[in-house]
Amino acid sequence: MPVFRSKMYSPTYSNIAWWLVPLAVAIGLALLCFCNADKSPAKPVVLARPSPDTELVALAPPPLAAATTSDRYPDFIPPDGLLQQKVLEHLRRFQTEFRQMAPGASVSSARGSKNRELVAHTLADFFASADLAGSAGAPTTIPLPETVAADVLLYTRKENREIALRFLAAISPYLSGGILLVFDQRFNLDRLHLMIRGTPRFKADGSVVFPAEPAGQAQADGGEPGASPARSVEFPD
Repeated sequence: MPVFRSKMYSPTYSNIAWWLVPLAVAIGLALLCFCNADKSPAKPVVLARPSPDTELVALAPPPLAAATTSDRYPDFIPPDGLLQQKVLEHLRRFQTEFRQMAPGASVSSARGSKNRELVAHTLADFFASADLAGSAGAPTTIPLPETVAADVLLYTRKENREIALRFLAAISPYLSGGILLVFDQRFNLDRLHLMIRGTPRFKADGSVVFPAEPAGQAQADGGEPGASPARSVEFPD
């Protein structure tokens, strides 16, 4: 009798397996959705092509991190731990995807704004941590394009257009706004260079939002125009 009761009320391995299969499928689908959402930052949206060698794109922040004007602060805020982790994950994934090309990213900022310098330093730290740090691979001084009203410029060769868009998507959790792609064949094939020229505003998590007005019209902190009056940009050696 005890043996019979044991068989009646003890679950068999096959019964447990039937319950585990749908549970495993549900967990797998949830992980897949989560991973896809995290691994696929939105690509920049093309707004205009001012010239054959320039392309204006908009880099939007993640939907959950969207901020109103009242959420933005004028003084530099260091990126918090969660934001740093997200940006580094995206950049390391980018670096792995294009490992064969071995891309290198560098960044500089227009003079006249401490906030711009701090944003550039933060980006440089991200690039170094993701094994993307590299020299600009271009002449020390290079003329600015005629369309200089953009807050941020990304210099690279025309062959790198798709790579440049993927690179911008990777840094989108930290930086959002209008970006001018400048295709210049004097750059090395594996080089990307960001030039920060606008007046940055910051959200509570430390991410950067550039205002809607062009850099040439925005007033930078310190009382100087957002756009440098110089017609050239200096790159680091």
